[in-house]
Amino acid sequence: MNESDYVSILAMMVSAVALLFAYRQFRLARENFSFAAFVQSLDQLGTGRARNARSHVFQNFPDYSEPNQDNEQTSDSRENRQITFWVRSDNKKDARTVAVKQTSDLDIEMLREVAVRFDRVGFMFYELNLPSKLRNKYLSWMCPTICDLWNRTGPHIQFIRKQNVAYCPYFEKLAYNAYTHYKKKKENARLVCLNAKCN
Repeated sequence: MNESDYVSILAMMVSAVALLFAYRQFRLARENFSFAAFVQSLDQLGTGRARNARSHVFQNFPDYSEPNQDNEQTSDSRENRQITFWVRSDNKKDARTVAVKQTSDLDIEMLREVAVRFDRVGFMFYELNLPSKLRNKYLSWMCPTICDLWNRTGPHIQFIRKQNVAYCPYFEKLAYNAYTHYKKKKENARLVCLNAKCN
């Protein structure tokens, strides 16, 4: 081997190391972007408007997972909407059909505010490259809020989907996954499911 062969081998080794370093930097930058985007979506849940919307939903929407949510409680003189859904508890599912009500434009606005914000969090949660440990910690921390809000908004979202089929799918997925943590924390935990196959 002559001197130019050694230089070529050395140049290839330096190029390989530089390529590995660049790939590692790209992965770190992508992970940092994913984490920053997720944190930003979480910040949106803490704004005054988001907190007011959650409070409004808790005060003005029934918990459809509770037993005996009858039509008298959910009737609306403007428009009755019959919605069928299932309630999960203790490894069983019970089908229910109720007339879901939306009493005012403010109720609709607050429901949409909550649903869309949690849908954005769900999108970031599932579509970005977040570590699984972070995902589990987040679901364990937020599972009561996610499930309780879903139990109040899920049937309304099902009605909205009659006009907009793809409305807030990530909020639904987030609620179904949060339920696995919720049932460990709360005895007799229940969750509204919009299809019979939800796990």
